[in-house]
Amino acid sequence: MPEWKNRAQRHSSASDLNLIVPWHGSLTAGKLIRRRHRFLLDVVLESGLLVVAHCVSPGRMEGLVQPGARVWLSSAAGKHRALKWTWELVEIEGTLICAN
Repeated sequence: MPEWKNRAQRHSSASDLNLIVPWHGSLTAGKLIRRRHRFLLDVVLESGLLVVAHCVSPGRMEGLVQPGARVWLSSAAGKHRALKWTWELVEIEGTLICAN
């Protein structure tokens, strides 16, 4: 088994795992409420704020869209973006999965 897969299975949160994904800036954790209209995701941030995040993949993603799952969002850099947040990661059964 590749070393990165071993590390991913041993850790249960993004802060515990050294990721090899080049995000610009930090990720913000929250809880998935629901996905709607293919590109929109309702999330409650750990601060309690309800936000709408962009979902890059228009596919069904049935195994990843689980209400109550822990998710991580990146903050959008562009001023002309309609949504401030983009869905990057989801934790399913203790495994981190890239959603973007």
